[in-house]
Amino acid sequence: INEIEEKNKIVIPITKELQKLAERALLVQFYKDKLEEGKSHEEIIARLKKEGFTQKEIAQLEKDLQQKDKVKIQKL
Repeated sequence: INEIEEKNKIVIPITKELQKLAERALLVQFYKDKLEEGKSHEEIIARLKKEGFTQKEIAQLEKDLQQKDKVKIQKL
């Protein structure tokens, strides 16, 4: 989609929303993968903060995990 927008010098209104959804899905998968590797919630969150994710993005991740993916977050 980005290539089409750049090539044709247009803006597709839904593009940003699709990118946000894709990023959220990737973040959820990253979290689940790290859990499977044996990492704790705190270790995963610390890594995300180190990578530059904001508290708002992390809060959204926790909400997505609990509501949509039914992951129980165990905080130490």
